[in-house]
Amino acid sequence: MRCAECGTTNPASSRFCEGCGCERAAACPDCSRPVSPGARFCGGCGVALGAAEAGSADPALRIRGEIKPVTVLFADIVGSTQLVAQLDPEEAMARLRPALTTMCEQVERFEGLVVHTLGDGIMALFGAPQAQEGHALLACEAALALQGAFQGGDGVRIRVGLHSGAAVVDAPVAEVAGERAVHGVATHVASRLQALAEPGTTILSGACHQLVRAYCDARPLGRRVLRGVPGEVEVYQLLGLRPALASQQFRGATLAAFRGREHELGVLQRGLQAAESGQGGVIGVAGSPGMGKSRLCYEFAEWCRGRLVPVFEARAHPYGHAAPLQPVLEFLRSSFFEIPAMEPAAATRRRVAARLRGLGPGIAADLPVLYDFLGVADDTGAPRLTPKARHERLLDVVRRLVRYRGRQASVMIVENLHWLDEASEAFVAAVVDAVAGTRTLLVLNYRPAYAAPWMRRPWFREVAVSELPGAAMEALVGELTGDDPALGDLRQRVAERSGGNPFFAEELVRSLAEER
Repeated sequence: MRCAECGTTNPASSRFCEGCGCERAAACPDCSRPVSPGARFCGGCGVALGAAEAGSADPALRIRGEIKPVTVLFADIVGSTQLVAQLDPEEAMARLRPALTTMCEQVERFEGLVVHTLGDGIMALFGAPQAQEGHALLACEAALALQGAFQGGDGVRIRVGLHSGAAVVDAPVAEVAGERAVHGVATHVASRLQALAEPGTTILSGACHQLVRAYCDARPLGRRVLRGVPGEVEVYQLLGLRPALASQQFRGATLAAFRGREHELGVLQRGLQAAESGQGGVIGVAGSPGMGKSRLCYEFAEWCRGRLVPVFEARAHPYGHAAPLQPVLEFLRSSFFEIPAMEPAAATRRRVAARLRGLGPGIAADLPVLYDFLGVADDTGAPRLTPKARHERLLDVVRRLVRYRGRQASVMIVENLHWLDEASEAFVAAVVDAVAGTRTLLVLNYRPAYAAPWMRRPWFREVAVSELPGAAMEALVGELTGDDPALGDLRQRVAERSGGNPFFAEELVRSLAEER
């Protein structure tokens, strides 16, 4: 590595500089930031340094690390010592093992990696070893599932801490599956947050909350000093998930001006105009991550609301396979029927029955099935049906609902189809067929690789959201960085490195601002 004092390049194992003889910090070969002798990773850019490969002569045993954005989860059993105080070691293990097994199952259900099982708890990662979009949201969902799994009467309660940040995750040592080391302050923050949590609660850091605030309800707990962590950390208590409405991602947030998408927005606006004349159809919005599919749908939805056109929304989550039909459920509960979160079941049944009155007397036979799906079944319960028969009844109800609602102009938006579970796919296909010839426009967004049989329908068309044009990208970066002449070169580099991806541009600017 290069000496930070004189610039001489030295062997990785050298303690003293061969040029000037100093025992000073070396310089990272990638970013030139000073690093301590023997350091395995640069604290500035995360690159693996030469010393990282020098620990073993056997290539199979060398450690190769990657720096990744992750969310770290720590969970432990409250009062575990008291639970096993009167038990011998074998009895103690038998008492705690089922709880640990449940913890691991819930984490893995949401694609987390259990890195360590501690005697009375676990440490898990989301976002590594495979990168995960939405790793913080997955971790929050896993934490809620963990808490739900310990709500029984066996006396076992847990507390959970979550923090999102950068960590270096080593490759498996000697190919031992699951044996990974994790380096970085993120693990320590998550551990300290777990210690702050009251029994039965989950505490998350401000960094984690920043990533999930559009999707989760959380109560601010102020700023706390955590042992061994510099400065103060903003903390929140996780309360639950919000309905997956697309607008929540943007509403109330400080947004850059919407630019460079005039053509795509015009396609959607003309689609609504056609629907208003009885030519309802489907428009697919295809685009790679970060290109602005959701922002386009949000701006279109706001334009529709400004014209007093009702908009119904749903969004699939990255963990769709772990929560089948969740987008359909949230679409019906929150958007279509507008059911308040704490409304009593009887009131919800009255609300649903009133909304469906126009479907005719035949809907009465399907109401118990719909009530059961919405989680508000009455004492008589739903009729005994096979899962397949129940699914078909629900599909039929949704088709009739859409066609009934389609007598008036409206817009339905379903986002992130690439994350839909198989059962929800069937509902989307049913809605695609139902909107044809109505006054409803169905807008669906997804990544370019997504494909479905209904895309061959004659009333379907697709609009691609590609890279922002150069002028629009430069204007976006200028708005994000300000008009300081000294930042001219920085603005140009950010615009070039973003490759026309507005999300990447915003993330680059945010990262640079945090480092100043």
